[in-house]
Amino acid sequence: MRIWLTLAFGLAFIFVSGAAWADDTEVATDLVKNLCSNCHGKDGRSVSPTFPNLAGQRKEYIEAQIKLFRERTRADPHAQAYMWGMASNPKLTDKVIADIATYYSNQPVAPGRSPDDAALSERGKKLYSMGDSTRNIPACVMCHGEKGEGFNTIPVIPRLAGQHKEYLEKQLQAFQSNLRENALMHQITSGLTPEDIDAISTYLASL
Repeated sequence: MRIWLTLAFGLAFIFVSGAAWADDTEVATDLVKNLCSNCHGKDGRSVSPTFPNLAGQRKEYIEAQIKLFRERTRADPHAQAYMWGMASNPKLTDKVIADIATYYSNQPVAPGRSPDDAALSERGKKLYSMGDSTRNIPACVMCHGEKGEGFNTIPVIPRLAGQHKEYLEKQLQAFQSNLRENALMHQITSGLTPEDIDAISTYLASL
């Protein structure tokens, strides 16, 4: 009798756990389709530079950022205006967040946009690849990869290639002003001029 009770409880646990997993997956799918896509576009390809492309972004980075939005510890203006409210949804459990991040990371990346100013893009490439030792500006490539694809051994470092130029500019400005708090990025961007930010963003958007 005891064996049968143990077996019954075990099967019930498996059934409930499986149902919960299915529910989380369904919630994530629903949120992606009916909420996230309104700003980030179908399959994570945003049509507005206000909102970043998520297609092909690093899973761990997406997951970490949604949790920062949920905790209201990422405080740049766009985070507050859009994502604080979205991330307060009680359905956004850690499992649902992980499922959303997995979905977007598996989508084909958005293609880069040909730069309007080739010389500006070339300047951005030089700064991205080599930095500027005379101004204590390190090369972005050391963390974000040769082609802006992110750094394999540190998965929370984001992919930058093919991102909207305007979005990249705003994020670099936010790091520089400390509206988006990140001690390392604040230090790295502190020496950038508006022209540097324009050039680097133009280059990355073209990849």
